[in-house]
Amino acid sequence: MTITITGDGYDGGAGGTLSAGTSGPADGVYDGTATINGGVYTGASAWNRFRIGTFSDGELTINGGAVVETNDGAGYSYQSVLAGQYAGSLGIINVDGAGTRLYTTGEPGGIRIGKQGTGILNTTNGASVETFYLDIARFGTGTVNIDGAGSQLILDDSHGAWQPAYAGQAAFGRIGKESGSHGYLNITSGGLLSISNTDGVTDTPGFQIARNDGSYGKAIIDGQGSELRIRQTGPQGDSYTGGSFLQIGRNGQGILEARNNAQVNITGDYAHVAVSSAYTGDSVVDPASELRILSGADMTIDSGAYIGGFLNIAANPNSQANVLVSGAGSTLTLNGHYSFVRAGGEDGTGTLTVTQAGQIDITGSGANLNIGAGDGSGATNAQNKAIISAGGIINITSASNSSGAFANLGRNSDGNGYMLITGAGSQVNISSDNLPGTPSNQSAFFNVGRSGQGQLDVKAGGQLTITGG
Repeated sequence: MTITITGDGYDGGAGGTLSAGTSGPADGVYDGTATINGGVYTGASAWNRFRIGTFSDGELTINGGAVVETNDGAGYSYQSVLAGQYAGSLGIINVDGAGTRLYTTGEPGGIRIGKQGTGILNTTNGASVETFYLDIARFGTGTVNIDGAGSQLILDDSHGAWQPAYAGQAAFGRIGKESGSHGYLNITSGGLLSISNTDGVTDTPGFQIARNDGSYGKAIIDGQGSELRIRQTGPQGDSYTGGSFLQIGRNGQGILEARNNAQVNITGDYAHVAVSSAYTGDSVVDPASELRILSGADMTIDSGAYIGGFLNIAANPNSQANVLVSGAGSTLTLNGHYSFVRAGGEDGTGTLTVTQAGQIDITGSGANLNIGAGDGSGATNAQNKAIISAGGIINITSASNSSGAFANLGRNSDGNGYMLITGAGSQVNISSDNLPGTPSNQSAFFNVGRSGQGQLDVKAGGQLTITGG
């Protein structure tokens, strides 16, 4: 086992800092590299923190089955591991090979990639990186790559905690925070990003892409076995309010694309996904955020017996969002009490497209689809759309003895919804297992212009089927 540092860097040893690329212009020596090959550096042998690429360029490689801990107990900085600290710097961290492990402990428990400079974290060939909080591109540019079967990045409560004001909130990750930030996450060839809570201790594990105005974040999950997994265990609300969540574009522009048989799984109590939330409270129309499920990929939003299984598309004022499910074997599955897909809320503009044999299944008591929901607060909103074409399918199904399955185009007074079902094999199927004669709210039904404006076109071999109750 060896520790090698060349160029500009130093090793503070146990309880200290390991760094590479910390010099500024006045220091004369700029770039540095560090390598940890094999060995166990935990407990009393752990470092407090890593600083890779502070003012200049730095690179850290951990390989050869090394097991490395950082334990930064100095306040709640949430940056036990930091790459790309200041503008103009480049920090690269490579964690490579089966059995190689980098993890954080202590209350701050965080990894920050691209704070103001450029940061890159590569987890490859079966290596593991574990922390509590992952911050990609806070002000600068950050990239996290998780590549190869067995390669994993784990966010959970055993690797850190929030400050007391947020006690009870579970592990969390983000791509792109402040204006001008650019963040990228790539999960490929069987890699895994897992985010979870601890039942009875924390709630609401989540991941956010593009938080503030002017931020940009993109996540790619590509290939068989590649997975983004967010899991709430046990009921939410006993420790913190809210279940598992994925937010694609809060005020910035967020994109998530799953493709080539990859998986995205958001499960547990109050599981929900929002595409373009736009919490600005101003008149600025945010750039469109997008969710794409392509070429055999699967997304599951499953709350089981709990309330949840929600997808909001441009639900808030000035939000814009597009959701695309395309390709044979590409599926979006939502399940839970009152599971739904909703496009357009408070003056948001959302488009849902299901095409090329892609499929959406919405199941559970009161399962529903709302296009042009509105909120009943003002003038008619811009038109929200659902396009089902080229063999695309939407199934909305409610089990017996429960609230019925239904769809609305233009639900509230300011809602404005349009649906097109076109082409052979293109279908929308709404079904309830309740017997005929049951109350209307337990039946299957479709409202075109419930209280707002609605338009439905079925043509060129498209089909709409409503059965049950």
